[in-house]
Amino acid sequence: QKYFDFLMKIYTLVKARDHKMMFWGDIILNHPEYLEQLPKDLIPLAWGYRESLEEDCRKLHELGFRYYACPGTSSWNTVFGDPARAAFNMQCAVKGVLNFQGDGVLLTDWGDKGHSQFPAVSYPAIALFSGLCWNYQVYENWDYSGAVAFLDKVLFQVKNGSLASLLLEAGRMFPKRSTSNDSEPFLWLSMAFYE
Repeated sequence: QKYFDFLMKIYTLVKARDHKMMFWGDIILNHPEYLEQLPKDLIPLAWGYRESLEEDCRKLHELGFRYYACPGTSSWNTVFGDPARAAFNMQCAVKGVLNFQGDGVLLTDWGDKGHSQFPAVSYPAIALFSGLCWNYQVYENWDYSGAVAFLDKVLFQVKNGSLASLLLEAGRMFPKRSTSNDSEPFLWLSMAFYE
């Protein structure tokens, strides 16, 4: 109840200024009894890094909300990223928006625990997602080859070999562990310098 009341206070302030309010929808989606009480001009941002993201899109559509689905690059809490998890999460988000008439998608890229990953670790997922948003049917197989070619040619300007392929392979070798959402031992070795 406190969260709902707080959300409504912010909504009142935003509405008084003639603006539309977006908000992270994870908490309210876990409390369906409040979902139906929300004003329909609120725009929930459905975020989550699992297959239930498509289910969240369905719920929001059935309740009549405009909404965005927000998958992630899955690079946080890692040194090299997790390209397989990122591709799967993006697939759930885009399918949800297409199947349940969402307004769009917003890719997230977090930096938990001191942002141990270099920005370049997120580039393959960002490139894949960009292509996916332009043409979902072409990218339906979630093959990173187009993203790798783009990154090597345009961003990294590699003449021989493939820097993007190395980034992807490192992420595949050390994916996140499902229980802790990080890629130990490399993350904790790097984090030792921050403590």
